[in-house]
Amino acid sequence: MALASAVDSIATPLSMPRWLAEAADGSLVMYDRVENGLYRVERGVGDAALLSTKGAGPMEYRVAQGIVLGPGDSLWVMDRPGSKAIVLDSEARPVREQRSPISSSAADAIGNGWVRAISATGDWYGSARAMSFAPTFHVDDSASVIIWRRATGRTDTLARVGMRPIDFTSRNAAPRLDAFDPIDAWGVFRDGRVMVVRGRDYGIELIEPDGRVTRVGRGPTPFLPLTREDAELTRDSLNRARAEVLRMMPMNPMSGQAGATSGGRPPPALPDPLPANWPLLRSDEIRIDWQDRAWVAVRSAPRDTGGTRYDLFDRDGRYLMAVSVAVGGRVIGFGREAVFVAWPDADELQRVKRHPLPE
Repeated sequence: MALASAVDSIATPLSMPRWLAEAADGSLVMYDRVENGLYRVERGVGDAALLSTKGAGPMEYRVAQGIVLGPGDSLWVMDRPGSKAIVLDSEARPVREQRSPISSSAADAIGNGWVRAISATGDWYGSARAMSFAPTFHVDDSASVIIWRRATGRTDTLARVGMRPIDFTSRNAAPRLDAFDPIDAWGVFRDGRVMVVRGRDYGIELIEPDGRVTRVGRGPTPFLPLTREDAELTRDSLNRARAEVLRMMPMNPMSGQAGATSGGRPPPALPDPLPANWPLLRSDEIRIDWQDRAWVAVRSAPRDTGGTRYDLFDRDGRYLMAVSVAVGGRVIGFGREAVFVAWPDADELQRVKRHPLPE
């Protein structure tokens, strides 16, 4: 089914809204990645007012990397570089800061959030990836899903999930093209149960806070065959985008070359052999709505030419329905009765619109 039409929108356009959460009184909190600003919409109606910003002062952050629901009616704005969270009350107003019990590294900045969730009992769920700098910069192709247990202060690993590795090799070596690598996805229900979806076969695992694992079958969406023509078109598109970035960053040290010149670093090449199928999962993040349903983003068309399909599952891993979001829309958060989607506007900004939750 297609996502129902929007019932209203937030009056203030944003550059790139990334996360949104709804407080108990209906107020909304949003983070704009480009502006690095945290915004509040009182009771979910009207303009977005700046709530906090980047800084070293009280209730400020270095970089927000998620807005998660906390115990009771609290919301937590996660600041990985600051190793802390800003705690908001039931009206989405800052009340205190909380130091993080989970350590972090630069590798945690790569991906969809450092702390993914805080359960109703106050346990923290996050991820950890290994990285190295010698002989070249490398971030591992898997991550640990970890839990910090509030009752004991102990940190345990619940699962390992597949990720796309990151390598920066010598300036004369072609960078690796990772667009066709499968990834895994994971999310956390309010009671602390973790759902892991395996990208290689759409296998679904449920992991209890005590570590017990239940495998509950596979999701319904079929894999799409990857043709060489589509792979070449994807490679060429990514190479053009990369060249444009390097053109605007002539001394980018991470690129291994000074500008996009003919004598610079070679462009990425297709993997050999070519995978048989497109990667199914479009994100390593499983979002959980207010009805405790897991939203798994899957590929609906080759070369990202279609919108995003979300397969919805209940907390026992049972498939419920599929919801399609048209091209250009990005789900950024949920309210008690709504899903919020960022849509591109004519002025190159984005509008956040409120859509009814599918039933």
